[in-house]
Amino acid sequence: DGDGGAAAADGAAADEAAPNLPLDDILVLHLENGKDLFLSVSGEYAPSAFGTPLDILLLHRAPIRHARPATSADDVLRIPKELWAMVDYVSRHGLDDDGLFLQAGVESELERIREHVDTHGTLESIAPAVSTNSVAAMLLRFLADLPEPVICGEHYAQALDVSPSLPRCLELLTYLPAVRYAVFYYVVAFLRDVLAHSAANGVSAEQLAVLFGGVLLRPPTV
Repeated sequence: DGDGGAAAADGAAADEAAPNLPLDDILVLHLENGKDLFLSVSGEYAPSAFGTPLDILLLHRAPIRHARPATSADDVLRIPKELWAMVDYVSRHGLDDDGLFLQAGVESELERIREHVDTHGTLESIAPAVSTNSVAAMLLRFLADLPEPVICGEHYAQALDVSPSLPRCLELLTYLPAVRYAVFYYVVAFLRDVLAHSAANGVSAEQLAVLFGGVLLRPPTV
């Protein structure tokens, strides 16, 4: 399970969540042909795994709200526990669900899933209160929210160039950092399981390629 399951067990037994973090900053609004506006922003925010870089997520065996990063290399995860939790949920409860990954999640459930991922090590405690479609939607959002996609932006142009050739695609993957290679391999292994149930869920390889290709590989930001 790429250490994700063990981390989930750690998270289930974790201490109370750390308090929200302070936010105190100044926003500068540049107006064309006008003066700059300076706006003071203050408050508190709760850390979330969504939008957090992979390298940071792998340092947290406990949920990210517990803010206890690894202190040794032995404690660093191979895949984010949040990714494991959502893949595990769909694998247990939804591989045969019709239209898996093709239907939008229930909006009221999406925030509940996000909150649970950030504060618990597993989603099992809220099953079956949330649908697998909602968990599947949050899995895609988790990958889409990574500041740097699984396939690094620096490889974007090369990935497009080699896309017609499977051998060249496989060669490109060997240039990925170990962390990103492990996550890519884990996601692809899960998608193979999804396709193994395609007779029930009605999902095709082409549909999954479009959905996941767009989040695993994104053009670099300027």
